[in-house]
Amino acid sequence: MNFLDVNIIYEDYYIIVINKFLNMKVHAVVDCDKLTLVNFLLYNYPYLITLPRCGILHRLDKNTTGLLIVSKTFFSYNYLINQFKMKNIMRGYVAIVNGCFITGGNIVAPISKCFGKKMRMIVVKDGVNAITCYRILKKFKNFTFIKLLLKTGKTHQIRVHMQHINHSIIGDFLYAKININDFFDNNLRNILKKVKRQILHANKLIINHPYTNRFMMWDISLSNDFNNLLMDLKLYDIYTNNIYY
Repeated sequence: MNFLDVNIIYEDYYIIVINKFLNMKVHAVVDCDKLTLVNFLLYNYPYLITLPRCGILHRLDKNTTGLLIVSKTFFSYNYLINQFKMKNIMRGYVAIVNGCFITGGNIVAPISKCFGKKMRMIVVKDGVNAITCYRILKKFKNFTFIKLLLKTGKTHQIRVHMQHINHSIIGDFLYAKININDFFDNNLRNILKKVKRQILHANKLIINHPYTNRFMMWDISLSNDFNNLLMDLKLYDIYTNNIYY
């Protein structure tokens, strides 16, 4: 078992804040999965087995990087779960999506499981309420770099909502409607071939501490592959004389 890459960016008696690395699952999907957040927590904090979900308060998909918060006590778990329900915890994300946004906006679209497709979610009228806010950080010729704020926290919410408005996340092989071969420019195709996962990163987390009630904020840098793609797209636009702001 090797958890050397697990990056704990904050820890005290009540909580742990982790910067989840790429390809790390939160929970085991099959019994042979060993490199999961649950296993890491139980290996280093065996007493967490007594807490619901081993203290894990929310989740990130395997191929989504970024911030996760874990409770270490029943008190902090119950407090923070209640804060999630009251929408008092802020979770910020960044992503690069297909297509060019004109302006930011809010997506209010209910989500439910897709019948016959176990791992997939879908927007349906009678689904569970879901709200995602997004703002533009930078426009490229064919893509947009955006920041997102979750008002609710449903499975695959950002990915489903982006697909719903026809701006799926680059590299999202489950929800993206864009095919690399749709792009006629060979340089752009070569850039996109490097992408191995959805370019989505949980970069910001804001809470009130469960014991001190102190305002706490974490804001982490982008993962390497995210940064590399941003640079490639900037250089591509310069090369093709398409400068966007």
